[in-house]
Amino acid sequence: MAHIIYKKDLKKIFDEPKNFLISGKNEDNAACIDALVESFSEKAPDEVKFVLIDTRNSFKKYEKDPHLFLPIVTDPHEGVKTLELLVPEMEKHYQMVAKNHVKDIVEYNQEADPSSKMPFINIIITNLDDIVPVDYKRVGDSIARIAQKGKSCGVHIFAALRNIRRGRNNLGLIRSNIEATILTPRLDDEDNFKFFKIHLDARSCLYALFESPSYLAIVQEKLGIEPLFNEMVDFIFENAHEMLMEKFNVDYSRAAKALEIMKETIKKNSPFPS
Repeated sequence: MAHIIYKKDLKKIFDEPKNFLISGKNEDNAACIDALVESFSEKAPDEVKFVLIDTRNSFKKYEKDPHLFLPIVTDPHEGVKTLELLVPEMEKHYQMVAKNHVKDIVEYNQEADPSSKMPFINIIITNLDDIVPVDYKRVGDSIARIAQKGKSCGVHIFAALRNIRRGRNNLGLIRSNIEATILTPRLDDEDNFKFFKIHLDARSCLYALFESPSYLAIVQEKLGIEPLFNEMVDFIFENAHEMLMEKFNVDYSRAAKALEIMKETIKKNSPFPS
């Protein structure tokens, strides 16, 4: 599904375990990565770690961050090797979760002794365009293996590239294993808008970033989105209890529970901002 969010709310989308492609201009991707690292820094270093494969050396400011799992990698060839080295690290996490018969890393850490707890490991690739040409197969295989098994054991990938539309063909294996996309370019560019509209219609898991409510209103109008959609949903459900009670002969608590489930389902599947 598609979601419309403001840049200031970017950190909220990282609460769910997903692998992300980040697509847009370098400065927009950089802002997205900064928000990522900021969200990690709100946790203790033994709870969350991140790996930074930064081939443009744009994030040197994080080289002493206590959350770094490895020193920052700036060479594209070393970036490919680093991805390969992280596969067995992910497998180790995965085996620990499986061995203890729990659903995921969250349950594992809840039951584990303090000395046995495992950190989340977030792999940030600041320019996927730079490491794919080194060895597409090795990069693709590593990302695919981590993406397929890493979510349950706390290993996630955040890979930025400059133009996701241009990379549709040569990034097929990688894109097929990363389920969510953050689209950062402005949608007043007709090609970018068409790309977003295709994802919106296909209910793909896509997040589009907007600078301000005024810019969002322009895009809403172009998409045919009703800006008061969520307010309308709230109004309907706040006033529907008696109708359900009378129609189906149920008590208030039963009607309220049913309405809450219906409202959450509608909002969860809505592409409109909440």
